[in-house]
Amino acid sequence: MTDTELTVADPQPRWNASKHDPNRRITAKVRAGIKAMVWDGLNRAQAAQAAELKDGSLYAALRLPHVKAYYLAELEVLRTSERARNIHVLAEVRDQRGNQMARVQAVKALEELEQDQAQRNTGTSHSPGVTIRVINVAAPVQADARQRVIDHPAPTIDHPSQLQDGTGGKKS
Repeated sequence: MTDTELTVADPQPRWNASKHDPNRRITAKVRAGIKAMVWDGLNRAQAAQAAELKDGSLYAALRLPHVKAYYLAELEVLRTSERARNIHVLAEVRDQRGNQMARVQAVKALEELEQDQAQRNTGTSHSPGVTIRVINVAAPVQADARQRVIDHPAPTIDHPSQLQDGTGGKKS
């Protein structure tokens, strides 16, 4: 065998190291499936069919961290883009004649939207209730936790006058 007959080994390992890479790319079909779920409101099986994928393939892809992050980012874009329309719909309900309860709820929702936006701008959040903070503190280290027993014979008392309490053995 000569040097020219040798073949170069495949530089990619068989177990596909890129599968575990968080910067891994999302295939066009998976991207299409996610967009069908988010923007068209299809369930996962319908979105997989629309993207020419098997439902199990889209399910498995959504379990990958970078695909899940893409899905959540698309949801956030949808939520942000629908926010303005939500305000208009609430204003329409508020301005309608008729169902007073719906009007009251629309006003409440509009006010809460304003408060939520103010909290997002300040970065603080207020909610009713009690906050419990658990702080772990290390227990003090004791030199020796065992009890020490001192063997010492008790003094024998022959007469009550030998008591050290100063009463001479008399009780008052």
